[in-house]
Amino acid sequence: MPTCIWTNKTTDRAVPVTLDVPSNTGGERTPQTMHVLPEHEADLRAYNERVARWGRPMIVGLLGLSGLMVAVALGGGLAGWSDRTVAQIAGGLVVAMSVVLFAFPFATPQTVGMFGIRTSIRLARVSGIVMAGLGLWIALYG
Repeated sequence: MPTCIWTNKTTDRAVPVTLDVPSNTGGERTPQTMHVLPEHEADLRAYNERVARWGRPMIVGLLGLSGLMVAVALGGGLAGWSDRTVAQIAGGLVVAMSVVLFAFPFATPQTVGMFGIRTSIRLARVSGIVMAGLGLWIALYG
């Protein structure tokens, strides 16, 4: 019996659907056939289009924010900033990263394989919320 990629449930009701899926880096799209319950096919198609549109900008945003964090951590002391200022900026950057994760909850293929897309979206958003709390903690108490 096939497994629904949206819910990760094994069922004989899942139907094959072929979509042009973007690569892990948000680049070239290749056709892939996956199984989905008919009631979730529209959600799957909408999610696939969102990943195709926003996958690469999300990756660039996370990499850019990570680079800024490293630059602040290494360059803040050289620029004469206090440890408190560096912590506040780094905490703000962690919060910014959490906003990106919450807005664009695109999970890895491994996570989707273990939980399905719907649960992977929820896990990514919960991770974004936890990350926001961590960023606020760093900014306020770091």
